[in-house]
Amino acid sequence: MRPLLNALIVLFLSAGSAEAVSCRDWDRMSDSAKRQTVAIMIQDAVQSSAAGQYRVSPARVARCLEGQINAILNDFDDTCFAGSAGLQALNNIFRSYIWSCV
Repeated sequence: MRPLLNALIVLFLSAGSAEAVSCRDWDRMSDSAKRQTVAIMIQDAVQSSAAGQYRVSPARVARCLEGQINAILNDFDDTCFAGSAGLQALNNIFRSYIWSCV
């Protein structure tokens, strides 16, 4: 089952929005821009055409992620505030939220 979940996460992240956001970019955004960025990340993740091959409801995953948007925002803020986050830090956080919703 775990290889399937790994494949799903790769597919959900295939749009690349999560990878495109660094802490440097994140710290420069307004609160509304941060919220919009996470909303776009969610939308991109669940609209992956390849994700439809698996028995996971993109709508269910989207609802789950949208229900956690404030926690995602807080985790991104906390990670970037720490100042030592690598380039993949936000992507890794987002991936953990996808895991919790799959």
